[in-house]
Amino acid sequence: MILIENISQRRLLILLLVCVSLTTLAQMFPNLRIIGGQTLIQHYALIIYQNEDLIEIGLPKLRVIRNGGVRIAENSRMCYARYIDWKHLLAGPINDILVDDGKIKHCTEDCDVMDEEVCRHVRHGQSEKERISCWNSSTCQTNCPYDRITINGSISSIGPGCADSNFEKCHDECVAGCTVPGNNRACYGCKHYSHEGACVAQCPSHLFAYFDRRCITEAECDAIPPRSAGGSEQNHFKASHGHCRLHCPDFYEEDPSNPKKCRKCTGECHRKCHGNITVDSIMKVRTTLLLGLIGQRLIHFKFKKQNFSYLMIRLSSSFINLNIFKSLKVITGSHLYRDK
Repeated sequence: MILIENISQRRLLILLLVCVSLTTLAQMFPNLRIIGGQTLIQHYALIIYQNEDLIEIGLPKLRVIRNGGVRIAENSRMCYARYIDWKHLLAGPINDILVDDGKIKHCTEDCDVMDEEVCRHVRHGQSEKERISCWNSSTCQTNCPYDRITINGSISSIGPGCADSNFEKCHDECVAGCTVPGNNRACYGCKHYSHEGACVAQCPSHLFAYFDRRCITEAECDAIPPRSAGGSEQNHFKASHGHCRLHCPDFYEEDPSNPKKCRKCTGECHRKCHGNITVDSIMKVRTTLLLGLIGQRLIHFKFKKQNFSYLMIRLSSSFINLNIFKSLKVITGSHLYRDK
């Protein structure tokens, strides 16, 4: 099974599970540079699992995984995966790396490249020597000094990358490289937003940022199909405060007369939680935060005033009490879990 979610040609998630006769990803994704990670599976953006014929990953142009981790496991013929510098590719707050550690007997994992100076080098384990980071026997992981921005000796954020033509620094608003250095219209991806073919730090005041990636008009935001919120309920995108998103910003709530608009709250904000939400991963926690179900203040969590259909807590060993629900006033029972 291959699952790929994609928006505006940026891969949000790649799941490769139990595929037969597939030996490399090189022909499927020859130009893949960015995995966005806006959608994750158990906080992973790249999952390669139990593919018995897969020999190599083969994504030499991949420069950044903006959010989410990497999980590569139980691929019996896989070579080279453990020598990729995955940490260098991960740029988001969720960045777990779990790659099978055992050396496969039939793998030589030798790497013969024309110029080792342009390659990244890694050390796998304290006892091993530093070696070239390679995607396959002839292609290494390119070492661009501008992939990350370093301040005071520590990596602070994602960098613009290097130009294909001469390996010079790309424009500061680029990400994952460019075709021409210093040109914000030659970027492969944008650090902030894309607008009229150029990468910009912020959208013009009359436009709205959609998915924190591109600038659109209010009419374009209104025309985006709504998302299912469980049952017959739907969440509509709303153009508000410079963003086109499903949920209203803090201190605002959905306008009951127009679900595509937000209005300022009078007193406490009321937000609906439609359907069933199972919080079983980091991404689900983040989604719940966006819904306004959990409001974070310093290191404490509290529930804003909400109406829940039902609430179920199970297999949560870290809970010692339900104090985080102390502001929960009503469980309506309009939807039930197993008649409860």
